[in-house]
Amino acid sequence: MFLDGDLVKDVTAHPETRAIAETMASVFDLQHRPDLRHILTITTDDGEVQGSGWMIPKSLDELIQRRQVTEILARETGTTITRSPEHGAISLLGMHELRHDFANGDQDRLDAFDEIWRRCSSEDTAFVQGWIDPQYDRRKPAAQTDLIRVVEKNGKGIVVRGVKSIATQGAYANTILVGTFPRPGLSPDQIMYFAVPANHPGMKIVCRPSHSKHDRENNPLAGRGDELDSMLVFDDSFIPWENVIAQGIPPAATVRLFHRLSQFLHWDVLIRQGVRAEYILGAASNVVDSLGTGQIPAVKDHLAELIRFLETIRAFLTAAETLAVPSSWTGTYRPNSLQITAGRTYAAQNWQHMHELLQDLCGSGLLMQPTPADYANEEISPWLNRVHEGVGFTAEERSRIFRLVWDMTATETSARSHIYERFNSAPWFVTRTQLFDRYDRQREKMLALKLAGVDPQKAQVELGQIERPWGSHLDAVNKS
Repeated sequence: MFLDGDLVKDVTAHPETRAIAETMASVFDLQHRPDLRHILTITTDDGEVQGSGWMIPKSLDELIQRRQVTEILARETGTTITRSPEHGAISLLGMHELRHDFANGDQDRLDAFDEIWRRCSSEDTAFVQGWIDPQYDRRKPAAQTDLIRVVEKNGKGIVVRGVKSIATQGAYANTILVGTFPRPGLSPDQIMYFAVPANHPGMKIVCRPSHSKHDRENNPLAGRGDELDSMLVFDDSFIPWENVIAQGIPPAATVRLFHRLSQFLHWDVLIRQGVRAEYILGAASNVVDSLGTGQIPAVKDHLAELIRFLETIRAFLTAAETLAVPSSWTGTYRPNSLQITAGRTYAAQNWQHMHELLQDLCGSGLLMQPTPADYANEEISPWLNRVHEGVGFTAEERSRIFRLVWDMTATETSARSHIYERFNSAPWFVTRTQLFDRYDRQREKMLALKLAGVDPQKAQVELGQIERPWGSHLDAVNKS
């Protein structure tokens, strides 16, 4: 694993990686808290206690519990980890009910997936995925690029060469799932899904520079560490068949399979965004309370918009769960993909504005806040305590409130988080296109045509089935 050109031998000891390693460890420690154990752990039919991240929801109650797992971990870490252990588990969960499709009739591939699932769920391994390919000359067909591909295949496994450009948390993972992001023009040798340990021979993890800060007192978010986006370089790396879930499946199948497996992933993303919205509203409310500005109409308007943002995300999550249906062939409850897509689009489009509203509530005070060291200085602290005293808060407490807002909206950490959410899985404008492509508008067209006095048969439009309850048009998406 390389960071800023240097080989890092121990991420738990290196000054730029130690903090997030400790934060990751604290996530696992939460399973031992008496007040959280009943949500964060499950007991299997064999009597084994596992992390709930590996639960396969077979009812709406279990689906809700799975959502609560993500909410708890996001709240306990301040949403600083976008690829927490449970998120990695949910990526494999999305593949679980599709494992027969990925195996494509190959029993050995099916057995390989089942063993990977058994081992990772039993060990509650820190599991992340690397899907994203490097940006390349789009004038060239994908098959003519240096995207990762199989360069050799034999009875023992495959040899892969190439790069996955983004594998967030790769430096801290136990296991990394490498998969194919669907795109036109892929050749069969560029389609593969496999899982390897983070220290797998022939694989190098190249991380971007860390935004971690070493002082949590002044940096309440960045002080928790930086999860580090990383690049996976496969230099003719040998992957044993027992690690290979699929290879060479038809290119057209990757689009269908990725859409279905990503339902759980994108649901998990939307849950975390809901918790981020909680923090935004909470921070804004504390700023307003500390300044005594809560009765100003413009301030009320700003807070009302932040409330609307949070509650809209919650509404999408509620709809995704309420409209969830069990898979007809596995019984696994999957959240409704259309509501998730609409929710992710809404959140991605509005994050920047929410940050601006929060900054507006702070005003210029966001630019200058004393540090704990300033308040400890006897020469200047009397003045600081006098001019920064808040309503119901000490001067130092008010400064802490403002420094959190700074870390949330105006630092390298916040900028990276904002960019990450805009392009997570796909840019928001692509997600909007997906929403259009997947939404059945026939009922709405019929209603409008009737109101306009237009006979749909004479207009020669295809209206499909008209009589159906609201929401049932989503069933086709869930079953496709």
